[in-house]
Parts: sequence; C-alpha cells; structure tokens
Amino acid sequence: MIRSRNEAANRVAEVSKVKADVLQLAVTEKRSNTADEETKLEKIQTDLDYLRSVLRAEDAKIAAFEATEDATKGAPSLTEDVRSADVPEIRDDSTEQQRASVYFASDDYAKVFSDYLRSKSSSEAEEVKRSIPDEFRAWGYSDANTGAPVVHRDFMNKVVELLYSTNGLISEIGRQTLGGQRKYVVEATIGTAGYRDPGDAYAESDGTIANANIDIFNLGKLVKVHEELLDDSEINLPNYLATKLGQAFANAAEIAAVLGTDAKGPTSLLAGITNTVNTAVTLAVSFEDLADLRALVPASGRAGGKFLMNPSTETLVMKLKDSDGRFLWSPSVREGAPGTIWGHEIILSDQVEDNLTVANEVAAFGDWNKYCTNYVRRDLSVRQLRELYAANGFVGYRGQMRHDLVNELPSAFGKLIIAA
Repeated sequence: MIRSRNEAANRVAEVSKVKADVLQLAVTEKRSNTADEETKLEKIQTDLDYLRSVLRAEDAKIAAFEATEDATKGAPSLTEDVRSADVPEIRDDSTEQQRASVYFASDDYAKVFSDYLRSKSSSEAEEVKRSIPDEFRAWGYSDANTGAPVVHRDFMNKVVELLYSTNGLISEIGRQTLGGQRKYVVEATIGTAGYRDPGDAYAESDGTIANANIDIFNLGKLVKVHEELLDDSEINLPNYLATKLGQAFANAAEIAAVLGTDAKGPTSLLAGITNTVNTAVTLAVSFEDLADLRALVPASGRAGGKFLMNPSTETLVMKLKDSDGRFLWSPSVREGAPGTIWGHEIILSDQVEDNLTVANEVAAFGDWNKYCTNYVRRDLSVRQLRELYAANGFVGYRGQMRHDLVNELPSAFGKLIIAA
C-alpha cells in the first residue's frame, strides 16, 4: 500500500529504472524482446500506471487542501479537521530537482513534450508551457534549453541508445555521462608493479605522465518535418525525431572516432596510437601482417582486443590462409555476429581506409571498450523552428547534444599501415 506521495514518486523512479534496464538489455544484445521480457514489461507498465494514478490523486488532495486552507484563514479548528480527515500530512524528503526529474520522465510530461513538437504557433507553444506545473516550469524552460522545453527522458534515451549502438567503432567503446569540460592527469603508459612486504614503501610508478582532456563538442542536426506528418495523430512524432537525430549523431560520431577530420569535433581515437607496423607487401595485407599487428599490443590488452577494419579489407582477410592451408578468418557461431581472427572479433567501419593506397591505416587492434570512452552530456535540446521552412509546408527541428571521444591509453593499441 502506498502511504505518501513521496513513496509513490520513489516507486515510480524505481519501477521506471527496472523498465529501462529490461529495454537496455535487448538493445545491448542487439535483439528483440523475448516473450518473458514482453510479459514483464506489460506488468511493469501496469504498475507504473497505478503509481502515477496515485500521484495524481495525492496532488489533487493537496490542491484541495490548499484551496480549503486559503478559504478558511482565521478558522484554525476547521483547518485542523480538514488536514486530519482528508489530507494526511505527507513528509516529502525528496528535493525539488528529484521531483522535477520524476515529472519530466512521466507520461503526463510525455504528452506535454509531444504537444510542443506539434504546436503550430507561438501561442500554442505558450499554452503548452502553461500546462507544466508551476513548480517544474523553471526547470522545463531554463536558459540552457534555449527557450524550448526539456526533452522527455524516453526521447533522450532513444537518441543516446542510437548514438551508442548504430555504427561500428562507436558502438564498441565504453560510455559514460558527465557534466562539463574536464582536464586530468593520467599515466599514458601502463608502467610496472612490484612485490612488497608489509611496511615496505611503494615504488613510484615509471609510467609516462600526461594530461588528458574531456572536452565538450556540440553535435547538431536540423530535421525537417512536413505539416501533414504533424497533423497525423497516428504518427509518433517524438519517436520519429529521436530516431532521425540519434542516427545522424551516430554517423557523425563514427566519422569523428575513426577519422577526426572535423576541426570542431573530437580527435580520432586512432590519432595518438604510435605502435605501428607496415605491411610486408605494397597494397596488400597478409597473414603475417595481422600477426605482427596483434603482437604490437601488450598482452594485458589482448584478451578483450578486437580488430578494426574496412569491410573491403575483411573481404581480403577472409581469403587468407596459414601455412597449413587453414583460413585465418572464422565466422561467428552466433547469427549476425561479426567474424573473428584468432578468436578476436572484427569491428567493421566504412570510415577506416582500405588497402588501395600507400600509407593508409588499414587496420587497428586493441581493447576499445576498456581504453576508449564516449563521454556524453545528457543535455539534449530540441527547438522548433516554425518560420524557416513555412513557405514549403515544413517545420524545422534543431537538435543539439554534447559529447567527447577519448582514448585513455593509446599505447595499448596498434595500427597496420600499407607500405610504400
């Protein structure tokens, strides 16, 4: 039994997290939900609907009490009777920020956000703004959101999931959310450890010390939507926009992760890798070349290591054999999973250079998930632009989020370069 509004709000947050975990598992494993998961999600949704109805009922009680209290000032006995009979005193230990977080993840706010995306005039947008409860309005329309309401949490999760999982290398590296630019000092090489007796002084590390930056780069995308789509209530507009933004952001992030060619974006994760080996033959990749590439990586970084290459290079590798006539490349035992070389999975990316040009970096090897991270700030903003394309019957939506890509230990990777 739910005894207070605070308890209901906390339960909503807990159950919502369980729902998100179930959905995330399927996304991580790149599959559809199982029958058991679908049953579990249905039960979770039933629980959420009940908890949210409790929240609305409690809010209505509080509003009724406050209205009664205002109308009966000067009559303390009546006020006390109303408080004890109709509205039990609720101790709310949650902070304003926690309550706002719960509200902006609720079904009620999902409708508000959808109404904003479909609004066709400034006056309609103002109506949407007024529908947000007073205590949350300042959070919903802060300066950081450039006058537009904060995105619903499901919208944010959709974009972030696509950013993490749509493409090759970007889907393999570690991930972390953060809030701001940071600079920190790290050991750029692993260094050594030694055995010691109790009481012995610890030996200073002989690892190379270097500065590492986590910068904040803006990813922006403009999506145009025709008015007919806005008017079609059967179209899930938030999901449509989140998919468009997430896929576009993922494509841009993949280019940055491999090439880093945009001066306004992150540096390539391959840029700081100095362990390199040249192919034995010009414009070709051999069995021995890949063995030499793997040997560049310290043993501690090989266990979770994966090869990174262009699909055209993988096609070449699929034909390579060792001295006993055995193929180097092996298909995965799991349907749809990548092939392997000596048990190491192959990450395919169209952004990696092919083997047709001298000095091309055609392959790399290392533990991308362990040493590379995609730092994402969960401050996605979406602003509607009504006038820009109005003459052609379109409405524009400007989406922006911020992130950085960092290779914390370039010395744990190797690169294969086409020889002259």
